[in-house]
Amino acid sequence: PPIEGVLAAFMEYAAGTVLVGHCLSLDLTFLNRDAQRLKLAPLRNAAIDTLSLYGWLRQHSADHPAFSLDRTGLSLFDLAAAFEIPVEKAHRALGDAFVTAQLFQRFLPFLLHAGVQDLASLRRVGNPARQIANLTAPDGQAHF
Repeated sequence: PPIEGVLAAFMEYAAGTVLVGHCLSLDLTFLNRDAQRLKLAPLRNAAIDTLSLYGWLRQHSADHPAFSLDRTGLSLFDLAAAFEIPVEKAHRALGDAFVTAQLFQRFLPFLLHAGVQDLASLRRVGNPARQIANLTAPDGQAHF
């Protein structure tokens, strides 16, 4: 359905929750742009980006071969393959949400081992604004 018909209901449904997504800053930008256009308050939810988490874990030497992927292959589906997460119905909202949830679950033991043990720390390392910073190569270039 058109965003005009569902955004207010989604925002009400999501109120007070923590949003988790892959490359989430892009989605939040679109949602908040449409919220402004529809004269709705912007989303101010806590948000955790699996791409940011991946980048942070990669920098903190997580012990799994997937954390050494080429920086050009970090899409949701590249990471799903690296973590052996089956993908059905790619690029469909429910299927992508399920894959993202599975990826997030795969990260939790690595995060705990690296000292991320509470929501505040998880929000800090998974902040969508950090996704590019966490994936910046030593040459200063962002790759993803």
